[in-house]
Amino acid sequence: TLDVRLMGCQDLLENVPGRSKAVTASLPSWSPSDTRSSFMSRHSRSRSLSKTDELSNEISAVLKLDNTVVGQTSWKPISNQSWDQKFTLELDRSRELEISVYWRDWRSLCAVKFLRLEDFLDNQRHGMCLYLEPQGTLFAEVTFFNPVIERRTKLRRQKKIFSKQQ
Repeated sequence: TLDVRLMGCQDLLENVPGRSKAVTASLPSWSPSDTRSSFMSRHSRSRSLSKTDELSNEISAVLKLDNTVVGQTSWKPISNQSWDQKFTLELDRSRELEISVYWRDWRSLCAVKFLRLEDFLDNQRHGMCLYLEPQGTLFAEVTFFNPVIERRTKLRRQKKIFSKQQ
């Protein structure tokens, strides 16, 4: 079990290279309660953004375990105490946690961080300032509870290849 507490962000990339208002990108869909298709939500989002081309100051973080979306924070104005949300994640041989930060406008994805889970195997709470790529700082706490470490079996020599013939 992995507990991840996301507090907030600062110094995120304001001008994302290669992005314009004409091209909108969408957040990865993860909510089982969201019954609309991703096409519908993308279409309605781009329509509402065309009314106002202002830049949003709201951000959200998406958590992925081994490239599978497992959680998302609410949309909040950017600050080092934006969210203060806690996620409890069940791990099944997962090796990597990805945290992606999104703007709530056409700039979309602005920062990402990959964490190797093996760095947190000591059952301690790790309060961290994570330096995001390409720019920014994420304030988080990560705690790994009861990690199950599977040892690989050692190679064994096969006893008999051929049966003895007389």
